[in-house]
Amino acid sequence: MTVKKLLYKERKGITMDTIHDKKLIIYGMGKLFRKYKQHILWDNVIACTDKTISTPELYDNNIPVIPLQEISKKYFDYIVIFVDEYFENIRVNLMGYYDIPEDKMISWRVFFNKSPRVSYEMVDFLKNYIKETRVKKLLDVGMRELPNFFICRQQLEKDTFVEIDGIGECGFPLYGNLYHHIYHSFNQVRSKYDMLFLDENFEEYLSWNDILEAAPKYIIWGVPYLFQFKKSHTELIQKSEEFWINKKYRLPDKIMYVFEKKSDVRLCDCKIFVVTHKKYNVKHDLMYQPICVGNQYQNKEYLNEHLGENIAYLNDRINECTALYWMWRNGESEYIGLNHYRRYFYNNRIKHSENYLSIETVSEIFESDYDIILPEAIVLSRTLLDNIAAGVGEELRNQGLEIVQHLIKRMHPDYMDAFEYAMNGHLLYMCNMFVTHRRILNQYCEWLFSFLIDGAELLDVSSCDSQGKRTMGYFAETLWTVWLLKQKLRIFELPIVSV
Repeated sequence: MTVKKLLYKERKGITMDTIHDKKLIIYGMGKLFRKYKQHILWDNVIACTDKTISTPELYDNNIPVIPLQEISKKYFDYIVIFVDEYFENIRVNLMGYYDIPEDKMISWRVFFNKSPRVSYEMVDFLKNYIKETRVKKLLDVGMRELPNFFICRQQLEKDTFVEIDGIGECGFPLYGNLYHHIYHSFNQVRSKYDMLFLDENFEEYLSWNDILEAAPKYIIWGVPYLFQFKKSHTELIQKSEEFWINKKYRLPDKIMYVFEKKSDVRLCDCKIFVVTHKKYNVKHDLMYQPICVGNQYQNKEYLNEHLGENIAYLNDRINECTALYWMWRNGESEYIGLNHYRRYFYNNRIKHSENYLSIETVSEIFESDYDIILPEAIVLSRTLLDNIAAGVGEELRNQGLEIVQHLIKRMHPDYMDAFEYAMNGHLLYMCNMFVTHRRILNQYCEWLFSFLIDGAELLDVSSCDSQGKRTMGYFAETLWTVWLLKQKLRIFELPIVSV
């Protein structure tokens, strides 16, 4: 029985030789699913799911429709995502909440072998990457992708200021409007390039020795999902690890292998604590250290705020600040930071899970004499005081304000001007997220916890719901902004994951 017979009705152009006899779960039952469902024969589909499904039900042909939490109980080979716009967010949530391996998720385009001639996501990725890394000279090896999207070099240069040369078949005379120089072989190349952009068959024009000779700072190589790697492709990835940091960005219809030249900057001693109060597949490596807070969830592989010097009993009132206290009292690294289980810093504006803040970026930032990494400051439509009231109500906001004002006035009267300025303003460094030197963390925590613990204990929230109990936590989130107003620190802002 052929794959086409198993999975699809007869439809010109649809082949799935590489997903033969696989067990599949369909994610997403919206417009895309409804548009293409008639082209699927359901022999290999074991279930459908969607974020809107709360109770199990049956679809056509008795295919079970299951809530997302039931996925882990099923044996499957692939989850096919019938969504385009939020593909990356869905991928991250499936990996995080349900521990789905990233290589078990494919887009509907891969499923139907319907990758477009022009991958808009790939081109956007390339433009953003060039812009963020400030690439000035790029060599397009193969010249198969960019001419499908750009005609004139000004279309790309107006955003990136990059100069593009190409190796490959010229195709049409019009290509001269896109490429400054077009070569037929690498032997003709006389320039040095910041970036090589390789197509899937780059070895027609370029060998590994040629790549070493070119010595680019960045290499980007786009390949289709389920790509059949040749020996030369595997060698590229293996050999590159000596000189480049390898990353793999999964887009809806392409996998972008990115090789970044290793920096000469000495890697700093840094721990970023990832605060979690629930089961989630959080980032965990030499720099990222998960820590469980509260009483709802524990993981023996993670740190536990109940061990060591702590104020864990206040977690339901001041949220991640109990983890901050634990880090201050028990952490030992030279540089220290705080993230949340679903919120991380990005290295730059390329917002993809493969681009979470790295030790290399942290080291380069502090090597450049910055004092602290913070989320990009946001400007709220209402004042910080009004924002707190929107979360917990005016009565609790006013009670909390009276307590915090009294404590700051008593303990740190020189901060009252900054407190009033910040609370009546619109600017906020949110989520208590940061990375900084231990010396600076010590200064902030000595100031913060000199009154925050008393404030949390003084505010009576015994009859409040879970949101109301967090009133002092809302105030605590604003206090980074208050404290920073009185410091002469060099701040480096980075975007964070939006949830």
